[in-house]
Amino acid sequence: MSSGPEMNSIPDTHWEAQRDYLQRLLISLTHDLDLAEDLLQESYLLARGGWASFRGGDVRAWLAAITRNAYYSHCRKRYVRVEVPLDDVAEQAAPAPDEHLLLDLRQVLAGLPLSLRDALLMKHFGGFSYIEIAERQHCAVGTAKWRVATAIKRVQASLGITRKEKIMPIPITQLLDYLYGRLPESDMAAVRLALEKSSESRAELQAMEHALHTLDALESEVKCSVISILGADGGVLRYFFIGSAVNRTKETMEEANWTFHASVELRAMLLQGQDVPIRQVGHEGESMLYTTPCPHPVQPGESFGPALLVMYQQNTVLTVDEHLR
Repeated sequence: MSSGPEMNSIPDTHWEAQRDYLQRLLISLTHDLDLAEDLLQESYLLARGGWASFRGGDVRAWLAAITRNAYYSHCRKRYVRVEVPLDDVAEQAAPAPDEHLLLDLRQVLAGLPLSLRDALLMKHFGGFSYIEIAERQHCAVGTAKWRVATAIKRVQASLGITRKEKIMPIPITQLLDYLYGRLPESDMAAVRLALEKSSESRAELQAMEHALHTLDALESEVKCSVISILGADGGVLRYFFIGSAVNRTKETMEEANWTFHASVELRAMLLQGQDVPIRQVGHEGESMLYTTPCPHPVQPGESFGPALLVMYQQNTVLTVDEHLR
């Protein structure tokens, strides 16, 4: 019986067979090609290191679990956990938001003026500073702070959270940066001191963190993007179109319908975290019509996604009849 070197080649064989799927999975989660590649390499190293613990079964599911864990580990670095005594504030994990709550939050985000919505999304999902937001929105830094603060207050209101300004003297923008870990150390110390002196402030901080994590539940919906790669095979462009959608019908959705310009070749799709078969069902003018099964039925009003569509096109202009909203 052969020994170690041959065994070490087995995970590489499985990895190469699943690599494209795992790359699509990470791109759908991160919306960032560079980050996806970094996490893919990290996942590969974790898979090789953990191969001895694999007991057989679905290799794809095992590798996907490792890959998702690498992504979740990265995400956990987003927030700085508050290290102050919680004494009379019950410490417990925030419950996962239910679909009714998410529907309310979607409506709040959709109803925000564009300047407020973009400022909030840049701050929360993009990690921009207030100076960077002001530069991109061509406004004063104070205006950028006001826009973020106003938007987050409306998000809190949709969650039934009322901010008590007299009890919590810390500016909302400073509180946000404290949670994001983006304050200078001197300011961090001042906020910690204020939190130590006030149980109401600590409760307010927990409420704020709950609002941010609820926003995270909509990340795949508010971050809809296209990533393109120019391949070496004759200049063919490969596009990763990432986003999500909502079942706006009154029926349970078991299939999703898609419309693309005929110049686009739809090669693969990841929906609800799984590769799904693509079936061409017709065409309308210059558009091609496709349908794909939903791995999990989608109830009316529910979001389905994240979805990642892999498309190829021979020219440099992608024309897609956008389906995701």
